[in-house]
Formats: sequence, structure tokens, C-alpha cells
Amino acid sequence: MENDLVFIVCLAIFIILMTMFWPRFVGGAEWAPASMKIVRKMLRMAKVSRKDIVYDLGCGDGRFVLTALREFNAKSAVGIEIDPLRCFFSKIRTRKFKNAKIKFGSFVKKDLNEATVITCFLRQKTNDSLREKLSQLKPGTKIVSYIWKFSGWKPVKADKKNKIYMYEIGKS
Repeated sequence: MENDLVFIVCLAIFIILMTMFWPRFVGGAEWAPASMKIVRKMLRMAKVSRKDIVYDLGCGDGRFVLTALREFNAKSAVGIEIDPLRCFFSKIRTRKFKNAKIKFGSFVKKDLNEATVITCFLRQKTNDSLREKLSQLKPGTKIVSYIWKFSGWKPVKADKKNKIYMYEIGKS
């Protein structure tokens, strides 16, 4: 009985640690949520409005999706998450919004063409691997990144103090 309890506790700890770090090994980033202050600053920098379709790459707990809809009145918001537990949690958090979608899987394999604004808090290597895919988006699409820049692209706006960088397809 005691061995079973130890096994269950160890298994739970292992699962929690794996969900925190395994996305890094499949080309994403470990979960480290941006503060709500940063979320709002990023969406404000992109001037998100009723006409925008916001995509959050690696949406974690869905905070960008919810904030884009609740506070910025985005037309719709889509989160893409590769971690099944966080994807499930995000789906639960956003279930009241019919214009919110949480998609399970790798954002590298998802169609991002309807996005007018893309938010990301990934890693440098991940940003650099996304450049080609993102450069294929329609001109004017805004990409807002927290901490990590896109090598070879020049931001159209930057908040250096908070490490927020905005790019616009066709202007980078």
C-alpha cells in the first residue's frame, strides 16, 4: 500500500515535469506564462481590435486568447498548444466564447493564414525556425514576440524595456 502511494506520487511529479518541459524537445518552448501586464502590452502594441483574428502560438493556459476577446474585442482568437493537458485546460477556460478556438498540435503544422495578429513567447531557435512559415502570411499580418526576436527581421515597433517586438509581414 505504501509502495503504491510512493509510486503514484512519483508518477504525478514525473507527469507534471514532463508537461512543463517536453514541448521544448519537440520544437516549442517550456511553459513559462507571460504576465498579464505583458499580455496586455503585446495586444496593445498590435492595436488589436474587432477586425482582428489573433493567433497565439503555444497558448499555454489561454490567457492571450481570453484577453484578446474580453478586453480587445477581437473578431476571434485561436490558441495552438502541443501539450495535451494545457490544451485541455485552455479549452475549458475559453469554452464560453464561441469565437475562441483552442487547437491541439504543433503550430508548425497548422494553417496560420487567417491570422491578422500572431503572438508568441517561444525561444530564439523556435522563432528562427518559424521565419519562413510566417513570411508566407499575407502582407500586414502583425507578429508580436516577447523576449525573443526574429533574426534577420527588423521590428516595426519595440518596447526594449519590456522586451516586446512587433513585426509586420511585408515590412520586416
